[in-house]
Amino acid sequence: VDRTGLVSMAVFMRGALGRLHLALGELDAAAELQAEGEELMPRVEPDSNAATHFETLAHVRSLFVDDDAAAICPSVEHLEMLAAREDSRWLSGPVRMMRGHSLTALGDHEAGMIEVGKNLVVIERAHVGALNLLATIHAAVQASWIADRAEHALLLEHHLHLKALEPDFCRLDTDGRWDAAVLCALAGRPDEARVWFQRAHERLTDQGGILLLPYVCCDEALMEARLGSAGDRANGRRRLDHAREWVERIGLPKLLPRIHGVAAQLSG
Repeated sequence: VDRTGLVSMAVFMRGALGRLHLALGELDAAAELQAEGEELMPRVEPDSNAATHFETLAHVRSLFVDDDAAAICPSVEHLEMLAAREDSRWLSGPVRMMRGHSLTALGDHEAGMIEVGKNLVVIERAHVGALNLLATIHAAVQASWIADRAEHALLLEHHLHLKALEPDFCRLDTDGRWDAAVLCALAGRPDEARVWFQRAHERLTDQGGILLLPYVCCDEALMEARLGSAGDRANGRRRLDHAREWVERIGLPKLLPRIHGVAAQLSG
């Protein structure tokens, strides 16, 4: 097999299948595929579509299994470098929004939100079904949520409903109902947010996408904490109990500090 033939396809498919196993909470199966792909990577053209797609598996693991904002920065930087190439410019908009997310996750809220604002046009101009649109919206939503900034919430909500929820598109590493809940929370509509959080729980459970569930639980609990005396703290504590159950079931010990942090805010 030549360097860019069937080996490239094998690497590409291991990346796709590994991300599916991650979404299903099957971490050991995903790790096996990642190890197999890494053995094949020296035989694949560097920076090819297959190699880039496979490297996304490590990015998703850092994001949702390790809950490590710092660990995703090298992959974002690498994708930014790839996006500068003539044949990969389609990556540039989504990657810039991912950079905004990573900056806010690392604590630089102002720089992250500037990056989000500069790249909203990527979402506005995208057609329904555009490649990586759901990931781009999710990155913008999460950046806004981490920074607790609502200036883009209504615009993001419009395009989320128009281009994701209404046509019912989905993606392994995000969920439109989760994003809708967060945007309602940012816009000051907690009752509506709770409805969307519940829909996200139901949809992800039905699909088997359980890796995201503890994150959805934490975001709902965080909403209740941010509402202060107006929040439903009992609901927040209940969701954190659910998050702990999923963490134990899937095997996500690195998510416990996030849960403890939200619990402390609820108790404050």
